Amino acid sequence: MQNQSDALSQLLTAAIDEKEEIRTKAQAEINNLTANNLDQFLLELSKKQSSDLESYQIRQLCATLIKNIITSSENNWLNLNQDLRNEIKKNILLTLINKDINIKKAAGLCIAGICKVELPRGLWNDIFDILINASQNNDIEIKITSLITLEYIYEDISINIIKKDTIINLMNNYYSLLSEKNNEDKSNSQLIKTCLKSIIKFIPFIEIIIRDEKSNLIFFNMIKTYMLNSDEEIRQLSIIIFSGLISSYYKYFESYMDTLMNTLFELLDKDSENIKKACFEFLLSIGEIEVFLINNTYNVSENYFFLNKYKNQISPFLLKYIKTDNFDTDELTLQKYCYYVINLMCQCCDDKFNDDMLSYYKDNIESNDAIIKLSALYVFLALLETKEKQKIFHIVKQALPMLSSFLLEKQTLFHVRKLIAVIMKSISQNFGFLIIKDFELFQKFMQLFLTLLSDSSKEIVSLILNSSNKLIKHVKTNEFTTSNELSQYAESFYQILLSLAQNIELYDNNNNVPMNALYTLGTFGQHVANDSQTLTCNVFKFLTEMFSKTLEKNSFNNEQMRLDYQQYLCASLSSFLANKKCMERDVRKLFNYLIQSFEQRKEIYDEGISLVGSISYYLQRGFITEMQTFNKYLLHGLSQTDSLDICKASLITLSQIITYSEKDFSIYVGEYLKLILNILADNTIVRDLKPRCLQIISDLFMFCRQEVFKYFVEIMKMIGGAIQACQINYGTEMDTIDFINYIIGLKEAVLETLSCIFSAVQDEGKTEEFIPYAKGIVEFINLILREEGQSNIDIIRSCIGIIADFCKSYGKNIKPILNANLLKDCIEKFKANEENMEDLQMKKFISWAQQCISDVLFV
Repeated sequence: MQNQSDALSQLLTAAIDEKEEIRTKAQAEINNLTANNLDQFLLELSKKQSSDLESYQIRQLCATLIKNIITSSENNWLNLNQDLRNEIKKNILLTLINKDINIKKAAGLCIAGICKVELPRGLWNDIFDILINASQNNDIEIKITSLITLEYIYEDISINIIKKDTIINLMNNYYSLLSEKNNEDKSNSQLIKTCLKSIIKFIPFIEIIIRDEKSNLIFFNMIKTYMLNSDEEIRQLSIIIFSGLISSYYKYFESYMDTLMNTLFELLDKDSENIKKACFEFLLSIGEIEVFLINNTYNVSENYFFLNKYKNQISPFLLKYIKTDNFDTDELTLQKYCYYVINLMCQCCDDKFNDDMLSYYKDNIESNDAIIKLSALYVFLALLETKEKQKIFHIVKQALPMLSSFLLEKQTLFHVRKLIAVIMKSISQNFGFLIIKDFELFQKFMQLFLTLLSDSSKEIVSLILNSSNKLIKHVKTNEFTTSNELSQYAESFYQILLSLAQNIELYDNNNNVPMNALYTLGTFGQHVANDSQTLTCNVFKFLTEMFSKTLEKNSFNNEQMRLDYQQYLCASLSSFLANKKCMERDVRKLFNYLIQSFEQRKEIYDEGISLVGSISYYLQRGFITEMQTFNKYLLHGLSQTDSLDICKASLITLSQIITYSEKDFSIYVGEYLKLILNILADNTIVRDLKPRCLQIISDLFMFCRQEVFKYFVEIMKMIGGAIQACQINYGTEMDTIDFINYIIGLKEAVLETLSCIFSAVQDEGKTEEFIPYAKGIVEFINLILREEGQSNIDIIRSCIGIIADFCKSYGKNIKPILNANLLKDCIEKFKANEENMEDLQMKKFISWAQQCISDVLFV
């Protein structure tokens, strides 16, 4: 046994050797032990980690290996017998009493890794009691280590894992630790800091505490006490806790906000810069929630919002500290914090706040003091985010000549010029839809852009490229004559953009001017009017030849630059193809170059796959002749489910090819449908791919229905699985904005697919084949229609449409499974939406649907 232990020590020592050859050989042996002797290997690692005879580096490595092995595959741990797992856990827990803090932290990470696997399965629930008891130990180092370990565990587990009683016990433990005599004792001060840091990670788990008014008050008062502690870090941590609390539990704060804000204003007035930043971070947390509430059309009065309520007290601090800055740093300065708070308050406060900020801008923009001028520009930039775009647009117009002069004057401080360039970008983004309707103003912008694209600063040029790109995107060739105005600048813009795109000296990681120029070229080519077609066609041809140069290995300074050019050229050329301002022979030549790039890379890349989708749009049914060449690459892309970008691009491109090739795609249905159904069936695949797979099925039923009907039963089985996924209960650990949006997207995709399938079934006279699935679909639709808070008008429309189709096809046979009252209420709700009823097509739809449903239910 001793020989075994010595051999492992030698192996671990080799694994951290300075020589790469020795390390590589040792890693291969570690991999072999993991694969073939895992139980004994993990046990020996845990012994060495807890042994004071081993070096610090070896013990650290043991901890890293244990956690990586456990978390890389949960079965690595779960397949061990219970006694062995307990022995390993015991060894790791013993390490928590080591004197070296780094070794103890490593042990804590191991414990968190085990908890990540065991706690969701109801195992090792007593770990919390073990750590709570350890935190009550007389040894302050053991207290601190237990709190750090809890912090690691919180980071690794989902919010529904910890039981209610355990949450209460953990919170009581924090109360106990924070109530100990601490004052100026340095060791106790460190304990308080560790305790507060642990609470920060605990915040997502404590809704049960926050919901209870009495517990909430105790917790609030406990943390608030530390906002005025003599130790700056403790004050900062307590403010961070309140930032986390308001982000998670905004609606529970109203009764405490007066007290909290008064303390905050006291700190903003007199405390250090770090504390002031933490206070502004708290205000940012409030603002982000309140802007979210506004943007998601919650019917909440402005008077309810905290920032609006306290705007008169907040504004003086904002206007005081926005005048401070260090021109030599890109760090998040106090001035920039003020800007971010003003930005959010412009979006969620009433007109008085915006008027006050506007007055500050007007009073200070022409100041000779560069710092004050800079502060006025920050305020103006924040104002551009205001809800009332029309109201401030005249200020934007008035400001343009002055901003232009500042930008063009080389004597102007660089930071001022850079900030004005950022403002121009924001104006283009927020007011572009108004600028393009004012031809004189539009011309001024375009002329300014052309001038500044020759600036000596890469940062300024990069920002102006972004500005022009955002402004041009507002041009609609079918709505405004601005696209003709754009044509006036076509030759000048193309010339300077191509010059920038080819200048590899401007290529760097921070301000990649050539790549931005290529992106802007694509936008310009997409939106310029048809009277520039010849010029645009020549630019497309030139870019195609640029792409061919990327196939030459030594044509750029380095390999990364070559691949970057290849990818950005793909994006630019895709945009040109959107308006079809190019010759077919050049498009087919580009396709051949693209295939060569796939072969050369020995892999596909998402920008290249997406460009093929654009080529299929240009060639329409003519693309089918290229499909034989592209087929293997697209199939490979769809199989790359571990690479979200590639697989998603492949799905989008497949959808485009099916749509534009129409029935000609029928010969490929079998092999692609098999892949799509496999993705839908595999629960380990990234969920975001599922709605796109359903879109492919919709496309196939629309354009290749004869061939796809052969797989009807398999498809309906997969859709049944998607319907079940849509019905997951909210309130689980996946109850996040992203997950809820995914479920909404999945519902929309399922309903769209069902609608396409049923339409095909009707057209082919096969409605009888759909009957076995009708009841389950109606129950699914009833569930959606009951979910007032989680449904949206598009989903309701799809539901009503499917029910109407069922009624039209099956008549009174469908009546027993329909919910008459629910359908009636939803139709009335749909009709009550003024926006819907202003749309003629929508009015026709709801009239038709109501008639179909009424004929079955009420006649």
